[in-house]
Amino acid sequence: MEQHEHFVPDQAGPGVKPAERLDAEVAIPRCLLPKGPVEPVALLAALDDEQLEEVELLNVDIADGRLEPLFELPQLRRLTLTGRAGPNVEELRRRRPELELRTNLTGEPEGRVYVGPVHYDPPVEGIEQWTIFQSLADLLRTGTNYDAERRVRGELRRRDGALLRRLAFDSEAGAVGIYASSEADIRSVAEAIRDLIAAAP
Repeated sequence: MEQHEHFVPDQAGPGVKPAERLDAEVAIPRCLLPKGPVEPVALLAALDDEQLEEVELLNVDIADGRLEPLFELPQLRRLTLTGRAGPNVEELRRRRPELELRTNLTGEPEGRVYVGPVHYDPPVEGIEQWTIFQSLADLLRTGTNYDAERRVRGELRRRDGALLRRLAFDSEAGAVGIYASSEADIRSVAEAIRDLIAAAP
């Protein structure tokens, strides 16, 4: 299959070797950047392909901490982001709620996945299930997280009663807790919550 080739420019920062070649099949154009500090101009230059559907920024320290170059990539569907990304990750989530965003940022659990403003985590030692554990009261504009859980349960019952029966709930005052045995199930839950949030008055 025909390949796209993306080159990371020489401005990638002192002590950082540009990637030799970055290949992607036409069906899923991708772009990767090398480890280490990346100057904003390098990020802008590397992300000038409006056909990019997937971007991986692995162990990158973006010099000015800004992610604006990602905001307007029209075909972007998946973003993997590890390292130090700066303060406007939340803005990216708000601006592009349709993105599948996988992150491992400083102080954040490894493998966390964002579906719009909702996040879920993979199994870890001691917790063998996929997990949503997040305060949803403000996002769903409910009085408490217990109220938020009831709203989520109602939406899942309406959408897919079988899915609801496969889940476990363990909410607290500070967070809604939802547990699933598969990523497909927890992602369906996250998508349902994302849609509820979008429709909240």
